[in-house]
Amino acid sequence: MRTCRYVHVPVAHKREAQASKAPKMSSTATPTIEIMINNSYGGFALSDEAKRLYAERGGECQDFYAISRHDPVMVPIAKELGPTRASRSFGAIRVVTIPARFVEHYAILEYDGLESVELQYNSSRVETAKAVLKDESLTPAERVARATAALEERFEGE
Repeated sequence: MRTCRYVHVPVAHKREAQASKAPKMSSTATPTIEIMINNSYGGFALSDEAKRLYAERGGECQDFYAISRHDPVMVPIAKELGPTRASRSFGAIRVVTIPARFVEHYAILEYDGLESVELQYNSSRVETAKAVLKDESLTPAERVARATAALEERFEGE
């Protein structure tokens, strides 16, 4: 048996193009996003039916092994088709929810095709602190205080 680690790494030059296709967020107090993972041994692979529907609905990805797991066109298709119809023969694609603030800070861990999601708390803290430090509407002391608070923040479930 082998263990692999796949980390979602955003492509900076595609961010602007995909901004208008932001993932659907829920209306709860904490905004969330939905991502696809494989819930069965065998690996993440989309069915021909899912690929066809993706093309019909305006999806732009050509490499379905590299598709964003929170793709705003594919996630609803995976939910609509369900685990067996959305997946190829040895998979079971499931849609899970994570806090929206981690859209650029999650990893998909894989063991023999069975996947789970790991939130990258530290990278989220660092990105938040960087943004605060660049905020010119704050005084230098406020920037330091808020950046420090961001780095010390603890998340539920951490």
